[in-house]
Amino acid sequence: MGGITKHDDVRLGKTMALIPGHQAPNFILRDQYGIAHQLSHYLGTWVILCFLPSDYNAACVKEVCSIRDDFFNIQDRQAELFAINLDGRHTHARFAARYNLSFPLLSDRTGSVCEQYEALWSWGPLRLVRRHSIMINPTGSVVRIYRRVIPNQHSKQLIRDLDLLQQTFMPTQNTTTA
Repeated sequence: MGGITKHDDVRLGKTMALIPGHQAPNFILRDQYGIAHQLSHYLGTWVILCFLPSDYNAACVKEVCSIRDDFFNIQDRQAELFAINLDGRHTHARFAARYNLSFPLLSDRTGSVCEQYEALWSWGPLRLVRRHSIMINPTGSVVRIYRRVIPNQHSKQLIRDLDLLQQTFMPTQNTTTA
């Protein structure tokens, strides 16, 4: 099982169960400003992916505002956080401006990334994103999967888990010499 590479793109139709200890599926999505974010570019840092049903859903507003209020504490722990759902980047831009959000809101219009991370629920033509979060360590491995998220408490839980996991994280030693 290799690390995240530029060639492991979810658009290739790969489907695997998302399991802690396995490599996180790579993806490229654009944020509310049109900036492309590729997961493999964040190797070497902790990454949190927060899947949200919809920008203007009342529980999502609670969750993103809670994350906004704790975002500097998350950044202080050398972690990147991305919110992801099916909404378009223009909707994300208005939502981010309205609630003064400083973290990227990624647009997954096709639902392929949400599906790869087991956060997409479909019933016929109806598609909804489940409120899930995924924590990824600096080597690109999934270390936590949050399937039951309490919106106004989740950011505190993420910070506690980052503290715990960072204390016990042992990066693989590089055996090459210069």
